Amino acid sequence: MDSTTLLNNEKDIVIARLLQASPELKFSIGDGSTGTYTPEDMIKNVEALNEVGKQFIESQMEFLRALKSGEIYDLLVDAAPSTLG
Repeated sequence: MDSTTLLNNEKDIVIARLLQASPELKFSIGDGSTGTYTPEDMIKNVEALNEVGKQFIESQMEFLRALKSGEIYDLLVDAAPSTLG
């Protein structure tokens, strides 16, 4: 799979996730200096593949990879209060 196909697949995945988000949800990228974005705003950025859109795609794909690998689960388990004692 070439890099263009991969980016288009990732873009489709991220847009599908954004379509499921509540319209009241707000996103920010990096230090937040570019402001906040609604899911609709972010879909436009992702579709345009501008800098905000590319950063958002990368952050979402990193999250999904961590979820798949179990890293997110491990973090949640480590953060949960112990119920054994």
